[in-house]
Amino acid sequence: MAGFHSCCGFPRGYDSVYALVLGIASYLLAISSTWGCYFASVNFVFLNDEPTKYKYIERMSVGLFSYEDKSASAAMTCRLYSDAQIEGFDSALRAARAVGILANILIGSGMIVLLCLSCIAIPKSIIKGVSFVLFLGGLLQGLTFLIYASDALCETCGIYFGSGLAILCVIITLMNSTITYQIASEIEDEEDDLRWDDSFEHEEAVDKEHQTSSSDEEEEDSYIKHKHNIENSHSNSDDEEDYPGATRQIITTIINQDGSRTVEENTVNA
Repeated sequence: MAGFHSCCGFPRGYDSVYALVLGIASYLLAISSTWGCYFASVNFVFLNDEPTKYKYIERMSVGLFSYEDKSASAAMTCRLYSDAQIEGFDSALRAARAVGILANILIGSGMIVLLCLSCIAIPKSIIKGVSFVLFLGGLLQGLTFLIYASDALCETCGIYFGSGLAILCVIITLMNSTITYQIASEIEDEEDDLRWDDSFEHEEAVDKEHQTSSSDEEEEDSYIKHKHNIENSHSNSDDEEDYPGATRQIITTIINQDGSRTVEENTVNA
């Protein structure tokens, strides 16, 4: 069962802090590299608006879902692809777009669970699942480089800084997957230690109970033997010759089960 703690209490220790920071960083990198218009740079041939209609080549950046709008006044203004442009995409570019969406979903889901981990002691099975999700998300983020296999990018295309963000996202996500799995392993070790402690305490309790019962039996046997010796001594004294007019004092010592002694004195005529 998950236990609630104060928010940002991080019940799993410093590893959960590192995992959360890396989770947020990897998600921001995934969004920037996937939805930005600076994944790659290509040469585009434009036709000017002048009457001569001459062609010119200009370098511009493109991404999985948007491209740089050179006509905008602000630098690095991104514009989404139109439906007509999307219809002309080949299978490589479509695959890169699909895995980019899946990578964003998986990395974002892992970040949400790691955020909950700062307040809730989540079971180890869920944490292991998050580790696998992050690992898969990192691999899918790496597959966004399928965009370079697309025919939409000419031979003069080059890597732009969006690709660097994607590479950094893959590295951080895989690191975070390892840290998250380590958290689950530490929880499993703690549970094994608790089970061993419970077993050890149970064995100690059984041994103590056995020693107590053995001690009680020994005390009872000692009491019976002592009483038997006293009775034998009384029987021997009865066999002795009685003197007329004499009195006899009988002292009986009884050892109780709790260790205390009871002394009884009786005076009888011989």
